[in-house]
Amino acid sequence: LDDQIVMHNLKEQKVIFPILHDRMLDNGEHGIGPVRETAVDMLENDHVKMMELGTLTFSLLGISSRITDLVSRALLLDTAIEQGLQLVEMMRLHVFREDNVAFPLAHKYLKPEDYDDMVAKMKKYFSIKVPEKTMQHAEG
Repeated sequence: LDDQIVMHNLKEQKVIFPILHDRMLDNGEHGIGPVRETAVDMLENDHVKMMELGTLTFSLLGISSRITDLVSRALLLDTAIEQGLQLVEMMRLHVFREDNVAFPLAHKYLKPEDYDDMVAKMKKYFSIKVPEKTMQHAEG
């Protein structure tokens, strides 16, 4: 998949998700099964599904270019396109879940020191510059 998508997922998985998952558990915002799952688990599952769909789509496209039988090639291309469309829908659903589930919960449960920790980890893990006042809404 695109480098930006992979980097986006890495930032979430290494920096945001662990803290948010802990805060949700601390506040009782989890399932009741033997493993207390939160919205973070749903988003992590989305990441896995997106990678699987991307891998399948591009593998089918690559294989189809080597097939000489036109009917077989058409079937592979049709399947690749269908998987690609499913990938797009999965990405749209993931963004919807972030915007309407994860972000409101993060705003509700994360503490100002959590934002400071996330900024420090972003700088440490990804060598990026983060503006000093990135999370002013957390202070208000």
